[in-house]
Amino acid sequence: MFYKLRDWIPLEKLDWNYLSGNPNAISLIERQLAEYPDEIDWYYLSGNPNAISLIEQQLAQDPEKINWSQLSENSNAIPIIERELQNNPNSNKINWSHLSRNPNAISILELQLAQDPEKKLFYLSRNPNAIHLLEKNPEKIDWHSLSGNPNAIHLLEKNQDKINWSWLSKNPSIFTYDYMAIKEYRTSINKEIDFELSSNPSIFTYDYIAIKEHRTSIKEEIIQYLNSPKQLTKWLQDECHTIEEFIEFYG
Repeated sequence: MFYKLRDWIPLEKLDWNYLSGNPNAISLIERQLAEYPDEIDWYYLSGNPNAISLIEQQLAQDPEKINWSQLSENSNAIPIIERELQNNPNSNKINWSHLSRNPNAISILELQLAQDPEKKLFYLSRNPNAIHLLEKNPEKIDWHSLSGNPNAIHLLEKNQDKINWSWLSKNPSIFTYDYMAIKEYRTSINKEIDFELSSNPSIFTYDYIAIKEHRTSIKEEIIQYLNSPKQLTKWLQDECHTIEEFIEFYG
């Protein structure tokens, strides 16, 4: 990772427990692991989505340090979790409650529900990608948690008596676009743009069709003028002595 600590932040004032969970701290964590490995908090690191390579190394060297509850919630740890379940379908390492709110674990959760419909998936109602699973398994719905799920608005609208209004208050999807305000704003902006744009000389370009038509018209007028008897006589007098010389000069 190509991140570095900002110059004005003293490293010694930072907490390595929380740094271990910081997704932008991987380069710093790697250096710290090499020099002071005991300062790394593997509980937080196990949940760090950018620490998968470090977690894989640790699983090979000292797997006991990995916190599987945190790992189950790690959005980038799905390959590790799938491998564990392939090797041991009844693995007790997986924290299914934590996994149930992992937005990238839907395929695992679908398979688990098909095999064991009674499986406890405590946080499934918080998972924004699990709405279709909840619709198929309504007995799994926790309406308190679902009230905060941004993708569950259509379910909440149909079950308003079950809503937890405190949880709903922090749900960003309770707001919708105010199209009237958008239209009014665009109208006001367009008026300002029209005013400024109207005085900009660069809004005009050459009208090449009009130029071509004008040139054609001028050409015809010039030809008519040059072919007039008066002008022809003048040229014969000024430039040429005979009709033959005129034709040779201008032909």
